[in-house]
Amino acid sequence: MHFGPLWLRSNTAVSMREITCFLSVSSPSPIVWTLQLTLKQRIAVCALFFLGFIVCIAGIVQAYHVDKALIHSYDETWTGWPLWVASAVEVDLGIVSTTRAQMALSCTGD
Repeated sequence: MHFGPLWLRSNTAVSMREITCFLSVSSPSPIVWTLQLTLKQRIAVCALFFLGFIVCIAGIVQAYHVDKALIHSYDETWTGWPLWVASAVEVDLGIVSTTRAQMALSCTGD
């Protein structure tokens, strides 16, 4: 079965991935504002959620390099090195941003 050109399928998948990434990062904010916390605590919790936007931006950079290296190039290994770096950075930022709250608690001793 043929579902259209590869660049269109790749860009559509990346767009959907980034849309769900932004929605999953921003959706808890209205719920956090309704919690019975002090303003400082609510801002801190929202800041922890919004660290995920850094991961979304890294995903956009990765998507750009996927398109450049795998779709518009004849030599994937030469033009693909930023793709591998962006993939590693995205995963590492995801791990750091999800464990940020626990790291902050362990460093402060609370």
